[in-house]
Amino acid sequence: MLKQVKISFVNIDLRTPVQRLPINWLNFKNYYTKNGLYNNHVTWCEPILNYEGWQYEDILDYYDKHDSDIYAFSSYLWSHKVIMAIAEELKKRNPKRIIVLGGPHLNITHNKLDWFFENKFVDAICEPTSYGEWFITDMLNQYVVGNIDWKKVAFSIYRTGRGYVPNKIDFEFPGPIIPGNEEILYKCKDLSLELNIPLALPIELTRGCPYECVFCEWGGGIGGKVVRKKMEDIKADLDYIPQFGIEQIQILDANYGIYDEDVEVSLYIEEIKKNFNLPTHVEIYGMTKSKQEKRWKTIEPLARCNVIQRYKLSLQTLNNEVLKNIKRTDIARDKDFEFAQYLFDNYSVRSDFEFMMGLPGYKRQDFYDEIDIQYQYGYSLERYIWLFLPDSPAYSPDYIKEFGIKTIKTCIGKSRMNSYIFDDIKTFGDYHVSADPRFLSDVEFVVEAEGFDRKDYTEFFFMNFWILENPELFNMVREVLEHNNNLIKSSVIFKKVYEKIINSTSNLYALAMKDLNEQMYHFILGERQEITDFKQFNLPFTDTSADVYYIHKACMFIFENEYLDFFINVLKELNLQIPENMVSNFKNKIEESFL
Repeated sequence: MLKQVKISFVNIDLRTPVQRLPINWLNFKNYYTKNGLYNNHVTWCEPILNYEGWQYEDILDYYDKHDSDIYAFSSYLWSHKVIMAIAEELKKRNPKRIIVLGGPHLNITHNKLDWFFENKFVDAICEPTSYGEWFITDMLNQYVVGNIDWKKVAFSIYRTGRGYVPNKIDFEFPGPIIPGNEEILYKCKDLSLELNIPLALPIELTRGCPYECVFCEWGGGIGGKVVRKKMEDIKADLDYIPQFGIEQIQILDANYGIYDEDVEVSLYIEEIKKNFNLPTHVEIYGMTKSKQEKRWKTIEPLARCNVIQRYKLSLQTLNNEVLKNIKRTDIARDKDFEFAQYLFDNYSVRSDFEFMMGLPGYKRQDFYDEIDIQYQYGYSLERYIWLFLPDSPAYSPDYIKEFGIKTIKTCIGKSRMNSYIFDDIKTFGDYHVSADPRFLSDVEFVVEAEGFDRKDYTEFFFMNFWILENPELFNMVREVLEHNNNLIKSSVIFKKVYEKIINSTSNLYALAMKDLNEQMYHFILGERQEITDFKQFNLPFTDTSADVYYIHKACMFIFENEYLDFFINVLKELNLQIPENMVSNFKNKIEESFL
């Protein structure tokens, strides 16, 4: 006799001020509706569509009231703690419930033999970065007719073994995600209006990544062939943009621009924007790494219709030996730099360099070479800490040993979500479960490896924030260098800045920065007793915790004259000529930043 089965899916998105459609839930539901054997016997319980303001206990009660037979969870680096807590409690309330986990952050890939002993409430896992649609379809097909034999469930990992592993290239997207699910779209639209935030359409055009960067655990897997969605299905979802007032698109691909069809998608978005003045913004999660001409053709229509404000150049590092160590496929970037300038000149699209600090083989000079590139081309620079993801290739014991990798733990809460402007408390004023002290994520990041030690890393860490949080410096440094016929590189100035800070004895601003640097060193040594946000430190000379943005702004404000004297003295010690009008303009810019 066939059973009626209820399934609940729990996913807590990264906290951002937009209302997203629940793409994972829609993907699983649509796939089973099209390919499952017993669609009429399966009820897909509606997930929470926006977690803002939902207390942990309310979330738990909401899903408990579903009283589902199966609870499926997606685990990410920002949510894994609370996901495991919810899953365990739901199982405790009813031991007959089946608990399954998926997502990229499970820490089971590298021979974690005791995982199921530590997490006895979990019945099975979908192998990290594999296709949950196949896993869920096999599981539901079996459960409707009887019990589940996990070895016959695609990509399953369970207490005593593993399921079969199909070839991912055979996967076919089930079609567009919205048709047939308009009711959910209406509810998301209502929430966006109620919360006064944009409605966002997350969309997959492809799945997987052909590259093998060791730091990555991209959904769909790395180092394999990419599966593409049909163009008519992509356009069918995009056609809902004007109908429902969808303001933002999030393209979730690892390599947007890798296919000729991606150009067609960008042109289609441009046509919609031309006719309906929507969408207002397109966020691209990942651009193709090696196909420059296709990337440029894909980006320009979006720049032309003013739906992108940034062009990301994901370089990771300038050091070729480091690129080799991380198995990063890359190409010469000179033409990319030219194209970035073209985008700025013609469409005012800002270009950002993206680097990762602390990759194996990274050296102190690499850090400062990155600054020289920034000043040479005039682009913004964004550095990321290397989050050491437990299901990435780099997490293997052999790789760790080969490159002498050492890590400490931090939590990924506010740091990954907020813009660090002073109105953040208004933007994210409500409770959010991912920021609950009980469930703050504990994620490793690399602080020592071949090429650098923890003292070196402290310099990278401190100077990265010092440059990032002092944007007024950018034009000042460029003007001074040009006035002095570029006799020295910009990196020489910033090396001198750090030297002066760590050896300071009198200037109050420099002493405040020295205090902050020493706090960062203790953090990087792993001497903090509690796991804290990697951007949270004490205001110098106090016990009051604040984020680095606020610390830098506060110190510039309180010690304004000392800040100005400190930096001018750095320039003078390097025998650079500084006209009075440059000093006055710099002072005005600093004061304007306080307004």
